[in-house]
Amino acid sequence: QLHAYTQSSKTNSTLAVAHQQNETILLRRENELLRERLFKVEAAQVSSNSSTISNGS
Repeated sequence: QLHAYTQSSKTNSTLAVAHQQNETILLRRENELLRERLFKVEAAQVSSNSSTISNGS
């Protein structure tokens, strides 16, 4: 009985670790995508700013 319990709690913690690792991977990927989008937005903003400046002169 005790052995079965330890076995299942081991399995549960293994699953929890695996789940956490998956979550970490997904979050990293999401982070990268968001950085790329931010980079594009910033680049677009910079180019629109520079065109505004050149139009003003």
